[in-house]
Amino acid sequence: MDRHAGFAVAVCINEALLSRLIQALYFDKAIAAEIDFSTGRLTGSIFIEPPEIQFLRANGNLVSVGVRGWGPLEVRDPNYSGGILTRFGSRLATFEAEILVELTAQAAAGQLSFQVNSQAAQLRMLTIERVIYPFSNDDADYLASDELRLALQGQIQKLLSLLALLLPMVPMTVLGDIGNDSNPAAVTLRVLDRVIALGIDLVGGSIQTTGDPGQLFEFDDHDLALWLNPISLPIAFAPITHQIAKIVEKNDASLDALSMGLEEGGIRVVGTASAYQGSVDFSLLAVPRLVRPGTAVEFDDEYGEHFRLQSPDRDEVWFEHTEVEIDINRPWWVYIADAIGAGLAGIGTAFVEGFFAGKSARIATGILDDSQSFQPRQIEILVSGSVRTLRIELLQAHSEGLFMALSLQLPLPKPELLGVGSLAVEEVAQAAPIFRPFARLPTTPFLNRSMTASRQ
Repeated sequence: MDRHAGFAVAVCINEALLSRLIQALYFDKAIAAEIDFSTGRLTGSIFIEPPEIQFLRANGNLVSVGVRGWGPLEVRDPNYSGGILTRFGSRLATFEAEILVELTAQAAAGQLSFQVNSQAAQLRMLTIERVIYPFSNDDADYLASDELRLALQGQIQKLLSLLALLLPMVPMTVLGDIGNDSNPAAVTLRVLDRVIALGIDLVGGSIQTTGDPGQLFEFDDHDLALWLNPISLPIAFAPITHQIAKIVEKNDASLDALSMGLEEGGIRVVGTASAYQGSVDFSLLAVPRLVRPGTAVEFDDEYGEHFRLQSPDRDEVWFEHTEVEIDINRPWWVYIADAIGAGLAGIGTAFVEGFFAGKSARIATGILDDSQSFQPRQIEILVSGSVRTLRIELLQAHSEGLFMALSLQLPLPKPELLGVGSLAVEEVAQAAPIFRPFARLPTTPFLNRSMTASRQ
């Protein structure tokens, strides 16, 4: 089974990535931690923990969002007007809900974006319990009623519509021209266990693909990973082709042919460039690298003192050129012209040959030069007005496709205590198991760990 499943690109997004991104938005206060609401007979102020995201194949193509909180809640007495609203007043209660929501994706204008169908969100589970003074039978019946579930579902849909605005747009720079106006793309999303898989098809332009959503599977456990179909390589590497053509044109020549193919360990590049006096054929194996080695230069100055200048290694995506072959071809009539020129002006054929060879070498050297970065190793994405970074961790060439894995880099949050700050004396003993102020700690920089601490 091909890991790209026949799509131009197959992408896996780990559940942990979205969870940590939600936590970052939560601790940046882009997602409200306290919600005041009044729905039907229920009113209160709830402190909400960071929402928990779950990807489960059993949920079909829906994403599970878990919401847990606590705070003062009260159920209004429908037969009492004015004065105290309830028989016991506002009391500490716990709130827990699970919502199923549809997530879709779109690739356009070089951006990968996500949408939440908030209006179709389903409230699958709802539990509200008081810490002390249990709800009366009448209140308990109301909390379990369809009336309240529908009212809360409407409130949740509004919150999800706000959350949808915070989802990032991811630049598709690593995919070259895939998804731009000349090479439009369509995205299929499939929810699997712990990951969502995206299949990106080319639906216009010179190359088109038709992937099989049923073949998408969880092929990696990094935050984000992708497999590029060899068929789509010319589109993904189109910017490089344009760059090579410009290099050739600067040397008064033209790029006649260029092909790229994936092999185990690298990308095979074969091409031909020609000028008036002949052509140059070149081929190489471009091996992807993520760290460019530093350089060291040693020299002695005029006074005999020895110096060593050294530059450090650099994090960047580049391609090391191996198996380089260059052949210079000249037409038969050039040799005759050389001979005539040599007879008339005393210029040897070797000089003319050397001159043209030098020019062809400059063309080939410019084409094969690996001094330029192909792509920065860090990709910036904008999340709720703040810049976050995706870092390329792996880049591998295989015969079945080009593989890339990335991780989400998040800054350290400021220390801060969130949540309920006080309890009524009579509630302390019973509330201890659920009274958990959340602490933003500067010791865990949103790695694959929880950013919360509980105080029992």
